[in-house]
Amino acid sequence: MARPSQRYDVIVIGAGAAGLTAAFTAAARGASVLVLEKSEWIGGTLAFSGGAGWLPGNRQAVAAGYSDSRGQVKAYLMAVLGNRYDAAMIDTYLDRGPEMLDFLEERTQTVRFTALPAVDYHPELPGGNVRGRSVLPIPFDGRKLGRWLKKLRLPKREMTVFGGMQVEPAEAQDLQYFYRRFSAMRTTARLLSRYGKDRLLHGRGTRMIRGLALAGALLREGLDRGVDYRTGVTVESLLTEGGAVVGVHADLGGGSTQLLARQGVIIATGGFTASREALDQHVPHADTHVIIVPDGNVGEGLSLAHAVGADEGPDNAHDVIYAPGSSRTRGDGTTSTYPHFAFDRCKPGTIIVGPDGRRFADEAESYHTLVEKMQAAQANPAWLIADHRTLRKYGMGLARPAPYPYRHLVAEGYLKQARSIAALAGQIGVPAGNLEATVERVNRFAATGVDEDFHTGGSDYTRNLGDRNHQPNPCLGAIEKGPFYALALYATDCGSTAGLATNEHAQVLRGGAPIPGLYAAGLDMNSIMRGHYPGAGTMIGPAMTFGYIAASHAVGRG
Repeated sequence: MARPSQRYDVIVIGAGAAGLTAAFTAAARGASVLVLEKSEWIGGTLAFSGGAGWLPGNRQAVAAGYSDSRGQVKAYLMAVLGNRYDAAMIDTYLDRGPEMLDFLEERTQTVRFTALPAVDYHPELPGGNVRGRSVLPIPFDGRKLGRWLKKLRLPKREMTVFGGMQVEPAEAQDLQYFYRRFSAMRTTARLLSRYGKDRLLHGRGTRMIRGLALAGALLREGLDRGVDYRTGVTVESLLTEGGAVVGVHADLGGGSTQLLARQGVIIATGGFTASREALDQHVPHADTHVIIVPDGNVGEGLSLAHAVGADEGPDNAHDVIYAPGSSRTRGDGTTSTYPHFAFDRCKPGTIIVGPDGRRFADEAESYHTLVEKMQAAQANPAWLIADHRTLRKYGMGLARPAPYPYRHLVAEGYLKQARSIAALAGQIGVPAGNLEATVERVNRFAATGVDEDFHTGGSDYTRNLGDRNHQPNPCLGAIEKGPFYALALYATDCGSTAGLATNEHAQVLRGGAPIPGLYAAGLDMNSIMRGHYPGAGTMIGPAMTFGYIAASHAVGRG
């Protein structure tokens, strides 16, 4: 039996970066807002992420002393996107992104950002060698959520320490070397004391950083503005009237309910890359694709919109943004996955080889570009190679650096171990002579600091990801002290780029014209970057910007 209708001004489907931003924006502009989230958790992919947003023209960069110009940004994007550069959408993004940041900072108590002192992923292109285009959220105290803390998604466990404690890279180094420096010992004591108390009192860590911090802060601010968040909700269909979308049919628990939206429905459900069936249609080698996004990201928002005639977006260079990933099966049968965004593969003493035992790329380059080259080399898997010294200093995927244990990962087969390079080649099925020659050649490069083949460590972007204390090249080191290790790398992704066709107001299109009352943002909206990845946060930045745009337009404010 259907329940009576409930009315709101705006209904948002999904509670990730786009949905949380849209919900707060609409509420801050005076609308009544309902957020419907399928999972039991608020935060979406944002809670798993590094939290950076690529938002050129931000005032945080100006305050930090970084110099940039709109002309440089557009030149860079034209070089990256080529014939997929959409001037209208890019101009909207460059105009409204900084506006969105200012809106959040001016209207909230807890949402704050700092400029990221890093260059873009292709600094060799015109306009690319500029710092400060990406911003990071400041840490958030999860205790401010009160009873809603239990509803905020936990961070991805594999990217934490001690089963859930979030740490920044510098803090991770302090934890590793706590016994060497008093400052490191003090940092370690502070972090562990806070985490121990949090686990005792709250069952989880409450010191939140990066994507989880932003999710927590946006949730807190939305609650303070009266946003109605519902989790564990199945949205069954969009409700239409005269061709316009006027609400949704949803199961809130106990039966179907008609939920009416006076001003608009915003779809922001997180894309499709947790669905093997969808991956089969959009990526090669879907059977070995490592899934790291939340398991609810299966494309339901796209299906809801297609059912009312929504258009697919234009073609993209790639339908997902790639990264290399690894996985293992735990003793209880569950799968543990690790995205190799940076860290291990960018450090000196590691190389990546294909099935012929030879390198095919700069190991430290952009994760998306690296997987493009893995696919071109038919490296499925590619192999991350290192020696014992490198393993214990920097770690390899789920094998953390010393003093964390790693032998169980060798026993399980996640890490391959051998006493010689030739024996390691035999274990991973690549030609021993080729792998030995590759290692010998890289060892010569390590002595000079110049990678004559792929120029690793040759750009500001890659040098920033290496070990700045290692000379002469922070990304290039010898592989010489056994035992030696190999780790299988497959493609994974940080989200889909193929999605619904929208205009500059984030309105979903049908036959090229806006569907009244229907909007899309985040991974459900076809990416304005069209399957390219210019810099850190070029999924979160547009997700938040077009979530802001959608909500503003729906309530008649932009």
